Amino acid sequence: MGTGGMSTSSGIAVSGLRAQWRRLDALANNIANARTTRSADGEAYRRKDIVFSEVGEPCGGVRTEVFEDPSAYRLEHDPKHPDARADGMVEMPNVDLAEEQVNLMYTQQAFLVNLAVLRTDQQMHEAFLDILR
Repeated sequence: MGTGGMSTSSGIAVSGLRAQWRRLDALANNIANARTTRSADGEAYRRKDIVFSEVGEPCGGVRTEVFEDPSAYRLEHDPKHPDARADGMVEMPNVDLAEEQVNLMYTQQAFLVNLAVLRTDQQMHEAFLDILR
């Protein structure tokens, strides 16, 4: 058993749920800011992504870190846009909505898999307690 009476598999699944939730938050921000040409730093919004890394023993799990995608901004010609450069080009966020939608589907499936692990772990513990009775 891990800390707080939670099995290692449950702890890892909860860690996975948190990691996927954090990724979902980043994806939602990316979609919401897909047309934001000026953020707090004065530049176009830069896509965020999450890097997962393994947490070592004793309990295991997933650690997450947010990073900004360094890929180039997309350029659109819109001379009337308030953020247009002298040549009429506007630096648009490096967000590809199709890619974000695919990532949303993947994240949803990963979230559901971690949830299924939690449910299975609970059922196994209940079955074990039934055997002991």
